[in-house]
Amino acid sequence: MRPQTLSGTRPAPTTGAEPHQPLVSVVISAKNRPECIERLLASVRRQDLTDLEVVIVDDGSSPPLAPKDPGIRLLRNETSQGMCAARNRAWRAARGRFLVYLDDDAELVSSHTLRRAIARLESVPRCAVLGFRQLSPDGSPHYMQPATLASGPSLTNRFYGYGFLFVRSVMEELGGFAEPYGYYQEEVQVSLRLLAHGYRIAFDPEVAVIHHQDLRGRDPKKISKLLLRNGLLTVLL
Repeated sequence: MRPQTLSGTRPAPTTGAEPHQPLVSVVISAKNRPECIERLLASVRRQDLTDLEVVIVDDGSSPPLAPKDPGIRLLRNETSQGMCAARNRAWRAARGRFLVYLDDDAELVSSHTLRRAIARLESVPRCAVLGFRQLSPDGSPHYMQPATLASGPSLTNRFYGYGFLFVRSVMEELGGFAEPYGYYQEEVQVSLRLLAHGYRIAFDPEVAVIHHQDLRGRDPKKISKLLLRNGLLTVLL
């Protein structure tokens, strides 16, 4: 018996057949944190929704990432192109009807996280994105959330990049993330575009990730400049 991999339980198509289109593509941009990736992938393996694929873009890691699961589709940028570019490359290579974006230092909380996320998103008319709840490693709610936790499932005006579910057809309509942003506040720009097109953004506090927030390689001065620059870009756009 073949071991189950992250590409799901369906067999690969025979030569000449159309590739199977999974329900969900888990898309991850990653750089230099192999132990974080393995923790995240372990949480994806535990999902009770198996009709999925995993696409990872290694954005210039040194040494290159080498995840252990053979079912992963691994793409590599030899030099870093930035998170937005890596995310765009990932979803363009993905085949799923839904795109689940996860930071490489995140971890899905429960085995039914992805199944519940899809059910919640599909229950809201014209919903393009479902933002995930953010937990700290000790299990307590992080101070940054897409909406007020006390409100329960609700509509909101933004999502965060550590974890969210996106309708692929809407991503195609928008053309992806604005790559000049690199990272930081790219979610704000996408959220404003979605709302301007009449789409909705939802939040369900029962759909959660633990965000381990690995700060290796982060330059506080660069981050401050990016926050200011990208905020101004958003106003101009």
